[in-house]
Amino acid sequence: MNWNPSLTSCAALTACLVGCGGGNATPGGEFVLGSTTTTLNNATTTTQLTPGQAQGVYEGAASNGRYFNTLVLDNDQYYILYGTLSGEVFSVAGVIAGTGQASNGSFASSDLKDFPAGGMPLSGTMSATYAPGASFNSVVTRGGAAVTFSGVVLANTSYTYNTPARLAEVSGTWAATALTGESVSLEIAANGTYAATSLGCNFSGSFVPRASGKNVFNFTASFGPAPCVLANQTVTGHAVTYLLGNGKRQLLVAASDAARSVATLLAGIR
Repeated sequence: MNWNPSLTSCAALTACLVGCGGGNATPGGEFVLGSTTTTLNNATTTTQLTPGQAQGVYEGAASNGRYFNTLVLDNDQYYILYGTLSGEVFSVAGVIAGTGQASNGSFASSDLKDFPAGGMPLSGTMSATYAPGASFNSVVTRGGAAVTFSGVVLANTSYTYNTPARLAEVSGTWAATALTGESVSLEIAANGTYAATSLGCNFSGSFVPRASGKNVFNFTASFGPAPCVLANQTVTGHAVTYLLGNGKRQLLVAASDAARSVATLLAGIR
């Protein structure tokens, strides 16, 4: 997912954070079944919304050559993690996040935020089509440029979205990498709580299996004092883990603060 490398750069941040411009949507906001009404040439049409129909984890190669994983939740919140794939190691270069609306095979989002490593965030929009549990094909437009992400369910992994997340699959020690390249040491207890450190910044939080029974964890991180960039602040988000074809396990975490002004991203493999 090779976004324009000439983007305005921002300083690398301690404890796996990228600082970005604010937004109005709150991560984790729940959608309820509803409808939208459109009036065109004095004719009114009503579109029935179907939240959760697009949910799942999808992978593929974007139109710019970048590898990606897309996570769409049961409330139509989504993340697109993009980067490079070497062998089976996913090196993440950025994350796109937002909330959308699903309706009969179509998906739309107007609050998209792209958080690239080393760059300022960009706002944009998404339009997508989906086949429930099979594919999610999106066109992301931001900064005047459009990139297509054609995704299908994860191949060559043990991952099944429609099974409950298991803490036993994430507990233990992880050597992870932050979006800005810092190493992060992560120790996750059997109950999902964890302690972590990166470049002198200590933070802690939890991985909690989602109440929906899907194979996704709700994630929180509370940061300590300086040198943490988000000193004494908390971010929330989601995480997935899956066993790769080579027997190693991948952990992917994406989160932001409530104002969506900064994004946190962790990628670990063990």
